[in-house]
Amino acid sequence: NDPAYREHFERAEKILKKEGYIPVNPVKIGEKYVMDRYEKPEYGDFMRADLRALLDCDGIMYLPSAVDSEGSKVEQAVAKSLNLLVVKIKAV
Repeated sequence: NDPAYREHFERAEKILKKEGYIPVNPVKIGEKYVMDRYEKPEYGDFMRADLRALLDCDGIMYLPSAVDSEGSKVEQAVAKSLNLLVVKIKAV
């Protein structure tokens, strides 16, 4: 979807930290928990790790480029079903 997704997530993480939040960056979750555990990780491996982390969050903020992302849609649906805050970041 977004070829610059890593950069966008990194920038959003920095912005949220400056605002006093404790952001959970899905890119870093994938690097930390998936890449080390699976020889050939698949999409589902990343999503499971991401959703496990989401369960410990108070809400989610998603990037403008994530509108068509299937992973973002799943994250939003889970967050909404748990009555977590769901906010779209306007720009990064």
